Amino acid sequence: MTKHEGYRDQLNRARRFLDRVFQASDADWADANENEFRDLMWAFFQNCWHVKDWIQSDTTIPVATKDEVYRLAHQSAILAICQQLCNGTKHLGPRPGASHDHVATTIAPGWGISDMDCMINDGHGNIISGKELARDCIAEWECILRSQGLAVQGA
Repeated sequence: MTKHEGYRDQLNRARRFLDRVFQASDADWADANENEFRDLMWAFFQNCWHVKDWIQSDTTIPVATKDEVYRLAHQSAILAICQQLCNGTKHLGPRPGASHDHVATTIAPGWGISDMDCMINDGHGNIISGKELARDCIAEWECILRSQGLAVQGA
């Protein structure tokens, strides 16, 4: 049995999915394929956005702090893209705002897959790297949590 860390459980879960995304896009991952990579990307964004729900349910956090974290998360441009990807990949049909365009693979002849990334439309016509967006989402959560005096690592 593992110790319950509240919202940090969900933040760490999102981090583990991010680690898997980078492992899946690495040339050394022999079974890399676009569907697996895409599934990992969507699982990351779904788990990342729901850190806010775990904060809201964490009984060790004062209500005023929960409310401020919720407000900051909904105010964040980076987490807004995360939210749109989370909801768009969980529910049938496209949602307004950010969307995923395709998975891009870079092949080096004789070496196999050397890189894999998901191209994200940020909702304003800009195409951005899904892996970089994912890193930015974790960094944004850490910034928001620290601003409210909340830990970003497990105890």
